[in-house]
Amino acid sequence: MHVATSQHIARPTRYAYHKPAQGRFAGSTFTGKVENVSASGAAITLGETGVQVDNGMFVDMHVEGLGQIRGNVARTYEGGFAVQFDAEGTDLDAIAEKLRHLDYRA
Repeated sequence: MHVATSQHIARPTRYAYHKPAQGRFAGSTFTGKVENVSASGAAITLGETGVQVDNGMFVDMHVEGLGQIRGNVARTYEGGFAVQFDAEGTDLDAIAEKLRHLDYRA
């Protein structure tokens, strides 16, 4: 009997987290709001128009309640972007601990 291996990769739980974020990338600054967050990344809606964000850009930002976070833009979308946290520059354990106290999921 042949058993197929699963290609499913479990994603970290996402939580709604509507808190302000300020940061910089590629010499520009931005303000925005976190829409949702997980232990590995966050979706950010930009507070201003005309900000050019590209996949792969390094982002350094401060998120209310989570602190200083660094990572790279994983994808862009109309009005915002998703950032994947950098394990070297961000305390992922501290973020995961703070998320454990949230009881609302996105």
